[in-house]
Amino acid sequence: MRTVGRKGSITYHPKRAQIEAALASGLSYRNVSERFDVSVTALHRFSHGPLSTRLQFELQADPERDLSDLIARMFSIADNARYLAEVSAKNGDIALALRAGDSEMRILVRIMSQLGLDDSAIEESLKEAKHLGRAIVKLGRAHPRVAEEISKHLEEEGAYELASALRSVTAADTAR
Repeated sequence: MRTVGRKGSITYHPKRAQIEAALASGLSYRNVSERFDVSVTALHRFSHGPLSTRLQFELQADPERDLSDLIARMFSIADNARYLAEVSAKNGDIALALRAGDSEMRILVRIMSQLGLDDSAIEESLKEAKHLGRAIVKLGRAHPRVAEEISKHLEEEGAYELASALRSVTAADTAR
């Protein structure tokens, strides 16, 4: 384990993704420190550092990055924080679970503020998404080939669960 100095910020570490995954999996700072030859202090700073620092890094790394990519990254970080909270709670580390839960909440609030959303705007968006989903299911039931094409496009976009759900709804109807 390194105890003196550090090679550089975790944010710029060449194995940053693996470090984040190791932290999200519930490995201790000490284990991650030894595995990736970084200091425990750097890991702590990275895990508890301001989100804005990470977002600035993302923007500097690819200035042409689309806002939707950045928001997707923020959601990924929020998902990792939620996972860390769940694992920590199961392992009895309530303090870490609470910190991870707080991080998830701060990320989601940041996303909302970046998009200019408030509770009513989110509620309206969810209602619109529900209407859109119902319309797609009705269309899929009436035209199974169209449902299959929509499912393929959803998979291309990485929405595997939605594609599977649409297929299962239309398959149940054709089985009747």
